[in-house]
Amino acid sequence: MKFLFSLLSLIIIPGAAIACWTGFSLILASQSLWVPLGIGMGAGVVLYFLVLRETHWFTTFDHELTHALMALIFLRRIKRFVVTGRHGGFIVQSGSFGGKFGDLMITTAPYFLPTFTLVAVFFRPVTEQKYLFYFDIFLGITMMYHLLSTAKETKENWSNRYFKDAEGDTGKTDIGKTGYIASFLSIVAFTFLFYGLIFYLICYGYPGIWPFFKFMAISSFGVIKPFTVYLAGLVKPVLDRIF
Repeated sequence: MKFLFSLLSLIIIPGAAIACWTGFSLILASQSLWVPLGIGMGAGVVLYFLVLRETHWFTTFDHELTHALMALIFLRRIKRFVVTGRHGGFIVQSGSFGGKFGDLMITTAPYFLPTFTLVAVFFRPVTEQKYLFYFDIFLGITMMYHLLSTAKETKENWSNRYFKDAEGDTGKTDIGKTGYIASFLSIVAFTFLFYGLIFYLICYGYPGIWPFFKFMAISSFGVIKPFTVYLAGLVKPVLDRIF
């Protein structure tokens, strides 16, 4: 399953990157969007380095919340949710919807899913116009927090080392469990995907969801098609000789 998970991530990357850049470009083209988001991102840098970076319980809460959110997306029930100040945390889930693929998504989710931003942006379309400027500042703060905290967390957990978790059990980091290649590809693919989705939601609201995924799929297909045609051309003579 790790191979298929990595292959799916690889297929997603080009389309998600193109769609994400398109959404980002739309925001840059609108002063009413990039100004409050930029203010928020600047405030997010200050808030992160002065307060949140050393607030271990909060970063652990965010990490475990992201595991839990992805588990809920896969229709699994959260039985325990534990957060500690210095010894990490863990969730206990039940259910098996999504199988091994779901397990991999849940395990790697904290390294690509901007939880606070993604949840908040779904409320943007129903926010009154007079509050949107301040709402977008908040979105910018959450985006910058996620980018900075994820970079730090990924660096710390990019290891096969064993450690004792909050339950006292010995195990590997999330990335160590998933593997370097699968982790890298999934982090790149789904970071582009979720940020692209967020940008489209900011620009178009709920009607932007389907166009984003459609554009992403078409873009990935457009990039991958020449390679598949080329590979088919290499394989066909071999198959003709065999059969």
